[in-house]
Amino acid sequence: MGARYALVLDWDTLPHHATSGVDGFPLVLGTVLCLKFRNPPLGPVEDQPVTELLLITLKAPSHRAEVFDILSRISDLTKKILVFGSTLEDENALILVGGWASVEVHWEMVANPEPQGAIEWLFVLANKDHLFHAALSSYVGN
Repeated sequence: MGARYALVLDWDTLPHHATSGVDGFPLVLGTVLCLKFRNPPLGPVEDQPVTELLLITLKAPSHRAEVFDILSRISDLTKKILVFGSTLEDENALILVGGWASVEVHWEMVANPEPQGAIEWLFVLANKDHLFHAALSSYVGN
């Protein structure tokens, strides 16, 4: 597998993104997805050295409420170090961003009985499209 890159940009609003001059990003990066997080802000996630990025797609739009409930419960279990939202391009596609002390800590948490059952049910309702871990670097430009 080749290298994977994730670029996470925090825009104040979607119109800010539209006027940012980054329209060429899809040519360089491939797919660009925008989302509004359901459980903002990213604060606790950003404070962790390892970031989990999970992309899922609902198997049926009728699963939305149940999937959001599962993700909200898991977010609560992690003290909000997991945030998520539907993409603006496709409301059936969701992105989850989690902050972890290490990849091992992430796997240990999901192996616990309470989140494990919820996660198993989540993947009955949604397809796991991509899951990867990254060490994000902050940049605040001019």
